[in-house]
Amino acid sequence: MAPIAPYLDCGTKHTQLEGNNHSTGAFNSSLVNEEEVNNLRIELQNLNAQHECAIQQLQDCRTQLQAAIEQNERYESFIVNAFLRMDDMEAMIGSLREGWFKALGGCIEGHSIEESQNQTV
Repeated sequence: MAPIAPYLDCGTKHTQLEGNNHSTGAFNSSLVNEEEVNNLRIELQNLNAQHECAIQQLQDCRTQLQAAIEQNERYESFIVNAFLRMDDMEAMIGSLREGWFKALGGCIEGHSIEESQNQTV
């Protein structure tokens, strides 16, 4: 079925097909809708790309945060161990001082006793 020749009607060019009434105005309208759909599709693709980028950045931030937390835990563990060692060293130093004082006190007392014995003899 061949199209009928175009004709002008109220300043609008129409093409009529046998059995269908299609006009270039409707065709232009569908082109605008297709263009709008394409623009929306492109915008959606851009938003999806931005979303993927944001997800990747969030994952990177989580990885960095986890690494920082682990490093902080190692530092805290190191500091706690250092304080515990210092506490142990303090007890050991106190014990050594006490031993030295006893030893020095015994020597001084022993020396005093010897001196006093020598003086009496």
